[in-house]
This record gives sequence, C-alpha cells and structure tokens, in this order.
Amino acid sequence: MRAAVTSTLSGLLWGLLGSFLTRNVFGVHSWLAAPCGIFIGLLVFWGSRWTYRKSAWTLVPTGIISTFVAVALFGLCLGFADLTRDIPNRTGWAVVVQSMNACLWGLIFAPLYWPLFILSFANHALLRHLVQADATADGGG
Repeated sequence: MRAAVTSTLSGLLWGLLGSFLTRNVFGVHSWLAAPCGIFIGLLVFWGSRWTYRKSAWTLVPTGIISTFVAVALFGLCLGFADLTRDIPNRTGWAVVVQSMNACLWGLIFAPLYWPLFILSFANHALLRHLVQADATADGGG
C-alpha cells in the first residue's frame, strides 16, 4: 500500500516536472497535463512491480523502459491539453500523436532530459524497497 501511495505522489511530482520542462515548447496549457502524472505513476508502478521481486539489476532496464512509457503517456496528455486551445483547422488525433512524438524525440535526442533515466532508476529503487519492506512486514519475505 505504501508503494502505491508513493507512486501516486511521485507521479504527481513527475507530472509537475514534465509540465515545467515542456512549458516553453507547449505553452501554458502544459500545466493541464500535470495531474495526469498521478495516473501515469500508478500505471508505471503496476506495470513494473513484478520486477521488484527480481535482482536489483533489473531496475536498470525497468527504469529505461518505464521512462519511455511514462514520457509517451505524458506526451499524450500534453496532446489532449493542447486540444483545449481554440485553434481552427487542426486534426485532433494528429495533435495528440505529434505531442507524444515530440516528448519522445526530446527524451532521446536532448541531453538535457537524459537525467530523467537516473531519476527513474532512483524512483524504482525506492518503490522496490517499499514493496520488499511491506512483504517482509506481512511475513511474505
């Protein structure tokens, strides 16, 4: 339970960080995507919690893959936030996909964003610790 709550809070922090980092490119409406970080954090946690029972080395690929997944989901949220602007003659699905692609492109090719992988690894290490501590407290470890 502690890990799920922690992933919710860290997801919100990730959402705020994502909105801060993309505000110059996507505009003020990027802050509308920040609350989506809560759900993205939970999705990433539930999708990767099985790796917390494995060796600590599995956190390296888990951190890399989950960062790509989280950034893609955040990009989708940015795209939907972008649709809230009243700009005529736009194709909705293209705006959403373009935002997701822009976020992934930035993650891959902009060295400014590479520390996100280290931050993700640290986040997963914390969640792994909480999951294992809860399992030990429940008598399952």
